[in-house]
Amino acid sequence: MKPLLSALTLTLVLVTATGPAFSFSTTSITPPLTFPEEPPEPVTKDLDGIDK
Repeated sequence: MKPLLSALTLTLVLVTATGPAFSFSTTSITPPLTFPEEPPEPVTKDLDGIDK
C-alpha cells in the first residue's frame, strides 16, 4: 500500500509542477529592450525642388 501511495503522490506532484515550469516568464525580471526611433530627416527645398 505504501509504494502505491508514494507512486501516486509522486505522479501528482510531477504533473502539477510541470504547468508553472513551462509558463515561467522572465519579463518581470528583465523588461524587454526598446530602442528609440530615429528622428525623421528634415525636408529642405533647393532651387531644383524638394529633396528627400
